[in-house]
Amino acid sequence: LSAPVFFMNEKIDAVIISDIDDTIKNSNVAKNTTFSSIMSGLFKGHYYQYEAIEGMAEFYQSLANKNSMIIYVTSTPFELAPFLLKFLRDSKFPEGPVFMRWLGYGRFGHKWRTINRILSQVKEQKCILIGDSGEQDLQIYRRICETANYGDKVEKILIRHVPGTPIQKAVHSREN
Repeated sequence: LSAPVFFMNEKIDAVIISDIDDTIKNSNVAKNTTFSSIMSGLFKGHYYQYEAIEGMAEFYQSLANKNSMIIYVTSTPFELAPFLLKFLRDSKFPEGPVFMRWLGYGRFGHKWRTINRILSQVKEQKCILIGDSGEQDLQIYRRICETANYGDKVEKILIRHVPGTPIQKAVHSREN
Protein backbone atom coordinates (compact mmCIF):
# COMPACT_ATOMS: atom_id res chain seq x y z
CA LEU A 1 0.00 0.00 0.00
CA SER A 2 1.11 3.56 -0.59
CA ALA A 3 -0.28 6.98 0.17
CA PRO A 4 0.89 10.53 -0.48
CA VAL A 5 2.23 12.54 2.45
CA PHE A 6 1.66 16.30 2.64
CA PHE A 7 3.81 18.76 4.59
CA MET A 8 3.07 22.35 5.50
CA ASN A 9 6.22 24.30 4.66
CA GLU A 10 7.48 27.75 3.67
CA LYS A 11 6.92 27.03 -0.06
CA ILE A 12 3.16 27.04 0.51
CA ASP A 13 1.71 30.54 0.23
CA ALA A 14 -1.95 29.69 0.90
CA VAL A 15 -3.93 26.96 2.59
CA ILE A 16 -7.30 26.26 0.99
CA ILE A 17 -9.65 24.39 3.33
CA SER A 18 -12.61 23.08 1.38
CA ASP A 19 -15.81 21.22 2.05
CA ILE A 20 -16.73 18.55 -0.51
CA ASP A 21 -20.48 17.84 -0.44
CA ASP A 22 -22.40 20.44 -2.46
CA THR A 23 -19.21 22.51 -2.71
CA ILE A 24 -17.33 20.50 -5.34
CA LYS A 25 -19.73 17.61 -5.92
CA ASN A 26 -23.48 17.45 -6.26
CA SER A 27 -24.89 15.80 -3.15
CA ASN A 28 -27.96 15.27 -1.13
CA VAL A 29 -26.11 15.01 2.17
CA ALA A 30 -29.11 14.44 4.42
CA LYS A 31 -30.32 11.56 2.26
CA ASN A 32 -27.02 9.93 1.28
CA THR A 33 -25.18 9.84 4.61
CA THR A 34 -27.72 8.15 6.85
CA PHE A 35 -26.57 4.93 8.50
CA SER A 36 -28.96 2.76 6.45
CA SER A 37 -27.98 4.33 3.11
CA ILE A 38 -24.27 3.91 3.85
CA MET A 39 -24.70 0.24 4.82
CA SER A 40 -26.86 -0.39 1.79
CA GLY A 41 -24.31 1.28 -0.48
CA LEU A 42 -21.40 -0.68 0.95
CA PHE A 43 -23.15 -4.00 0.35
CA LYS A 44 -24.33 -3.07 -3.15
CA GLY A 45 -20.89 -2.01 -4.33
CA HIS A 46 -20.98 0.83 -6.84
CA TYR A 47 -23.95 2.57 -5.24
CA TYR A 48 -22.06 5.82 -4.65
CA GLN A 49 -21.31 7.51 -7.92
CA TYR A 50 -20.61 11.20 -7.61
CA GLU A 51 -20.90 14.06 -10.07
CA ALA A 52 -18.53 17.03 -9.93
CA ILE A 53 -19.95 20.53 -10.02
CA GLU A 54 -19.05 22.02 -13.38
CA GLY A 55 -15.88 24.10 -13.37
CA MET A 56 -14.83 23.33 -9.80
CA ALA A 57 -11.99 20.92 -10.66
CA GLU A 58 -10.45 23.52 -12.97
CA PHE A 59 -10.88 26.24 -10.33
CA TYR A 60 -9.16 24.10 -7.70
CA GLN A 61 -6.36 23.18 -10.11
CA SER A 62 -5.74 26.90 -10.68
CA LEU A 63 -5.59 27.44 -6.90
CA ALA A 64 -3.17 24.54 -6.47
CA ASN A 65 -0.91 25.95 -9.20
CA LYS A 66 -0.37 29.10 -7.11
CA ASN A 67 1.67 27.38 -4.36
CA SER A 68 -1.46 26.50 -2.43
CA MET A 69 -2.23 23.38 -0.45
CA ILE A 70 -5.79 22.12 -0.83
CA ILE A 71 -7.15 20.40 2.29
CA TYR A 72 -10.53 18.71 2.11
CA VAL A 73 -12.69 18.58 5.27
CA THR A 74 -15.94 16.72 4.86
CA SER A 75 -18.78 15.37 6.97
CA THR A 76 -18.82 12.29 4.75
CA PRO A 77 -18.19 9.25 6.96
CA PHE A 78 -14.82 7.57 6.48
CA GLU A 79 -16.62 4.35 5.52
CA LEU A 80 -17.23 6.01 2.14
CA ALA A 81 -13.55 6.90 1.61
CA PRO A 82 -13.00 4.57 -1.40
CA PHE A 83 -15.88 6.19 -3.28
CA LEU A 84 -14.89 9.73 -2.34
CA LEU A 85 -11.19 9.33 -3.14
CA LYS A 86 -12.07 7.75 -6.51
CA PHE A 87 -14.34 10.73 -7.23
CA LEU A 88 -11.54 13.23 -6.44
CA ARG A 89 -9.04 11.37 -8.67
CA ASP A 90 -11.45 10.73 -11.56
CA SER A 91 -12.73 14.32 -11.52
CA LYS A 92 -9.13 15.65 -11.55
CA PHE A 93 -9.25 17.58 -8.28
CA PRO A 94 -5.81 18.40 -6.87
CA GLU A 95 -4.38 15.98 -4.35
CA GLY A 96 -4.52 17.01 -0.75
CA PRO A 97 -5.27 15.60 2.67
CA VAL A 98 -8.88 14.50 3.16
CA PHE A 99 -10.36 14.64 6.66
CA MET A 100 -13.54 12.58 7.01
CA ARG A 101 -15.72 12.03 10.08
CA TRP A 102 -16.38 8.89 12.03
CA LEU A 103 -19.91 7.62 11.53
CA GLY A 104 -22.02 8.82 14.43
CA TYR A 105 -20.00 11.99 15.13
CA GLY A 106 -21.82 15.27 14.62
CA ARG A 107 -21.10 17.11 11.37
CA PHE A 108 -20.71 20.59 12.90
CA GLY A 109 -18.34 19.45 15.67
CA HIS A 110 -16.19 17.38 13.30
CA LYS A 111 -15.59 20.23 10.88
CA TRP A 112 -15.00 22.83 13.58
CA ARG A 113 -12.48 20.66 15.48
CA THR A 114 -10.66 19.56 12.32
CA ILE A 115 -10.30 23.07 10.91
CA ASN A 116 -9.05 24.33 14.27
CA ARG A 117 -6.38 21.58 14.30
CA ILE A 118 -5.34 22.50 10.76
CA LEU A 119 -5.15 26.23 11.52
CA SER A 120 -3.01 25.51 14.58
CA GLN A 121 -0.33 24.28 12.12
CA VAL A 122 -0.55 27.32 9.83
CA LYS A 123 2.23 29.85 10.42
CA GLU A 124 2.62 32.55 7.75
CA GLN A 125 0.26 31.26 5.06
CA LYS A 126 -3.01 32.95 4.24
CA CYS A 127 -6.11 30.76 4.53
CA ILE A 128 -9.19 30.54 2.38
CA LEU A 129 -12.24 28.59 3.55
CA ILE A 130 -14.56 27.24 0.83
CA GLY A 131 -17.99 25.77 1.51
CA ASP A 132 -21.62 25.90 0.48
CA SER A 133 -25.00 27.15 1.65
CA GLY A 134 -26.47 23.65 1.90
CA GLU A 135 -25.43 22.88 5.46
CA GLN A 136 -23.64 24.87 8.14
CA ASP A 137 -20.37 25.79 6.43
CA LEU A 138 -20.80 29.54 6.74
CA GLN A 139 -21.74 29.29 10.43
CA ILE A 140 -18.72 27.06 11.12
CA TYR A 141 -16.38 29.39 9.22
CA ARG A 142 -17.73 32.45 11.03
CA ARG A 143 -17.18 30.73 14.36
CA ILE A 144 -13.60 29.90 13.33
CA CYS A 145 -13.03 33.57 12.44
CA GLU A 146 -14.28 34.61 15.88
CA THR A 147 -11.67 32.37 17.55
CA ALA A 148 -8.85 34.54 18.86
CA ASN A 149 -6.02 32.23 17.74
CA TYR A 150 -7.24 31.64 14.18
CA GLY A 151 -9.53 34.44 13.05
CA ASP A 152 -6.74 36.59 11.64
CA LYS A 153 -5.37 33.69 9.57
CA VAL A 154 -8.54 33.54 7.43
CA GLU A 155 -8.28 35.87 4.46
CA LYS A 156 -11.42 34.80 2.56
CA ILE A 157 -14.55 32.74 2.96
CA LEU A 158 -16.09 31.56 -0.31
CA ILE A 159 -19.59 30.06 -0.19
CA ARG A 160 -21.18 28.34 -3.19
CA HIS A 161 -24.93 28.93 -3.26
CA VAL A 162 -26.84 25.66 -3.45
CA PRO A 163 -30.10 26.12 -5.39
CA GLY A 164 -33.11 25.98 -3.09
CA THR A 165 -31.29 27.30 -0.03
CA PRO A 166 -31.56 30.86 1.30
CA ILE A 167 -28.85 33.33 0.34
CA GLN A 168 -27.12 34.53 3.49
CA LYS A 169 -25.86 38.07 3.80
CA ALA A 170 -22.17 38.67 4.29
CA VAL A 171 -21.32 40.03 7.74
CA HIS A 172 -17.62 40.59 7.05
CA SER A 173 -15.69 41.85 4.04
CA ARG A 174 -13.88 38.51 3.67
CA GLU A 175 -17.17 36.64 2.98
CA ASN A 176 -18.12 36.02 -0.66
